[in-house]
Amino acid sequence: MAGVGAGRGKVKAARIDISGGGQVRLTVYQCQGLTARDQTGRAVRLLPGSTVWNALMLLRLEEMEVPAAGGRQPPARPRVHWLAVLPDGAARDVRRGLAVAVRSIAARTPDP
Repeated sequence: MAGVGAGRGKVKAARIDISGGGQVRLTVYQCQGLTARDQTGRAVRLLPGSTVWNALMLLRLEEMEVPAAGGRQPPARPRVHWLAVLPDGAARDVRRGLAVAVRSIAARTPDP
């Protein structure tokens, strides 16, 4: 699954993995050689404002807080990623599966 993350004006390839239980992991790749910044990805949650259309998905994802290594303090605010999934970013059946998973997660997530 490929998409692009926007936030700082740079386009980066990304991989999104969704487990059967609805846990979402986001891996963002650097443009040079598509080496994963973090091979396991980061746990994220789907935020309100995400939109699923037939030809485009705009996913608003917030990094989940994880304990900081080495006693460092976690960031005051979790990082939010916008992920645009374009029609040519993945095979049709992969996009359809992602859309079903995103809708299912959204339906189970209580409103803030």
